[in-house]
Amino acid sequence: MTKKLLNDLSSENSLLNDLSRENSLQLDSILSSGIPWLKLDLEIPKFPIEVLNDAVESSVGWHGQWDSHYAQPDPSSQTNSWDGKVLFGPKNWNEWTPKILSDRIEDEPGLAKKYRRDLDFAWHIDVDHPVRKWVNSFLDDDAINLVSYYVLGPQGYIQPHYDDTTGNRWLNKMYAAVAWPDGCEFGFLDWGNAPIQEGDVFLINNYQHPHWVINRGTQPRIVMDINCDLTKIQDLIKRSFLRR
Repeated sequence: MTKKLLNDLSSENSLLNDLSRENSLQLDSILSSGIPWLKLDLEIPKFPIEVLNDAVESSVGWHGQWDSHYAQPDPSSQTNSWDGKVLFGPKNWNEWTPKILSDRIEDEPGLAKKYRRDLDFAWHIDVDHPVRKWVNSFLDDDAINLVSYYVLGPQGYIQPHYDDTTGNRWLNKMYAAVAWPDGCEFGFLDWGNAPIQEGDVFLINNYQHPHWVINRGTQPRIVMDINCDLTKIQDLIKRSFLRR
């Protein structure tokens, strides 16, 4: 029996040899694995506060307008001391509104992906802005659906929730810790707290797992959400998964 098995394994036509030769890590296997986060082999630079303030002032505060179109806007008690801006997204809100009125879903990234080729999308910060240049160092604009910039002030919080989606409840967006002072927490139910430090970039699953954010510190927490075509950074994702 042992001799026959060895002969079978040496055959180029054996199923086992075929599997061994062709087996490889697939992007969807990582994204659909159920893990709540994956630390990426990527680091965000330490931007001066003037650069961060300029990004906030130059970008578009559309999140209140998004909420006004939702069937059930978040109650005021859901968040405290939280604000969001759009750095990259639909260029013209007046063109965008008629498109999303019929959808009535609380899935900004999903809507941006759905209408990405139908409408003009653009950056709302200058081409030479350091934040934009950093994102473009690993992603072309054509691969980006939405880039948002979220500030959570001292003693701010976001209550436990999970985000709606019309797509897969997988790892889905890049979460870059632009400013992460002591006292910040990003918790995932039954998984503990994501081990985030300032400068880290994670891929997160905010659709499947209930999660919350707390800033117990004295300085604002700033993160950048990058929603994109993940196939364009699949080498980075696979490399990061293998190094985890």
